[in-house]
Amino acid sequence: MPHPLIQRALDLLKPDTTEPPPAVRFVPAPLLFVHTEPLPEGMQPSELQGFAEVTMETLAPMPLEQLCWGYLCSERATHLLLFAAARDRLEKEGLLPEDSFFHVLPSFFAAAPADVSAHWVFLWEAGHLTGLHYDAESTVPSRVELEQLIEDNPAGAFAARDRLLKRLGSASRSEAAPGILTRPESLLGPRERLAFFFTQYTAPDAEPVRVEGRPPANPAARWTADLRDNLFRAQEQQRRRTLRLLNRTLQVAAGFALVLFALQIVWAAGTLWIRSKNATIALQQPVVDEVEQNQQLLAKIDEFSSHQLRPFEMMAALNDLRPHGVVYKSAKMANGNEIIAQCTAPDPSTMNDFMDAIAKSQLADVVGNPQTILNPRGVTFNLDVKFRQPLPPESMPPPHPAQAPAAQPSGVAQTQLPPGFRGVPPNFGGGPAAPNPPNEAPTVDVNGQPQPNQPQPAQAAPAVYLN
Repeated sequence: MPHPLIQRALDLLKPDTTEPPPAVRFVPAPLLFVHTEPLPEGMQPSELQGFAEVTMETLAPMPLEQLCWGYLCSERATHLLLFAAARDRLEKEGLLPEDSFFHVLPSFFAAAPADVSAHWVFLWEAGHLTGLHYDAESTVPSRVELEQLIEDNPAGAFAARDRLLKRLGSASRSEAAPGILTRPESLLGPRERLAFFFTQYTAPDAEPVRVEGRPPANPAARWTADLRDNLFRAQEQQRRRTLRLLNRTLQVAAGFALVLFALQIVWAAGTLWIRSKNATIALQQPVVDEVEQNQQLLAKIDEFSSHQLRPFEMMAALNDLRPHGVVYKSAKMANGNEIIAQCTAPDPSTMNDFMDAIAKSQLADVVGNPQTILNPRGVTFNLDVKFRQPLPPESMPPPHPAQAPAAQPSGVAQTQLPPGFRGVPPNFGGGPAAPNPPNEAPTVDVNGQPQPNQPQPAQAAPAVYLN
């Protein structure tokens, strides 16, 4: 035996097999007083309620507070169908119009024929056969006739139908529906939509079938035909309008909440994804920085290697054109093909000769006018030169030819000399070392002036052995 709480939870999970209570309580026609009242000409739909109430007060033998009454009317109808029942009689029959029902309607509310050729419809209920006459294309009965059954069974119902048709006359047989309706039902669908059904017998010995009813097209007719009092109908209508409004508001709020929840899930997922991506980026950032630095270095190397103007060759080209006496005080390279230098000259004519030599060389252009400053020692001027085209590469110097070794005196062993040693080995009575070989170029400074060669420091000679 499971625990009571567990058993209660299991009971909640079980499907509900109980049938829902009927949405509509139907009051049989034999219990109703039915009256047809012609409508005055020019009657407006808004005046029907007041007209029906005044007519019912005139016809009823008791106050309206003791009656359950209603009416049916359509746009094309020229009459008003009033019906009423004493509240005490309905209570005695167990058909009191309680507030728990969605509607309390007469049984013939949806019995209009679907085929306009059949104007007499027969309804078997409460031991009577009710004959309902409908005008062409109308859902409101214009005449109601009752015939009591001798036997309350299908055979007795069809026998009562024959008696009623004899009483109505021969013309009624051509307008009569072939079968008999019984047991009206109604189902409440979504948005308060009611579906009406009847059980139909086509013959006394035939099996009954379920057919769909044909209620009035105007939904407001459900309220005018409701047998509950006017005050309840007005309050109930207002309550249902409020409930529908609240229901729609809750649906909109629920939809909005679902949208917000979905957006929150998307935002949370996006935040986690962004955090994951940021963490991955942070881990890979050092590698990316290193790659970018390498790319920048490669770009600089490519730019430098692809540059066709070489700074040292540009300075060498200017030195070839520079007259004697012009000296560079400072020089720098700009824009890859431009030399900016500050120079001094002994006089303005020397400076002009330098400028003319640059212009005639067709290698470069002098940018702007040189700013000159005269002083007792000469002229100081600024030189801005932009080269036009790449300079030819400077040829490499030819290699020095190998010299034959000098003959040594007989009986003297050859002395091993250190590399680069010039002159006569020590202790052999030779003179000092030669200052420079004939084919070695003198040293020059940045201005191209020759400088005396510096003597090489003396190196210790290796030991000499005689045979």
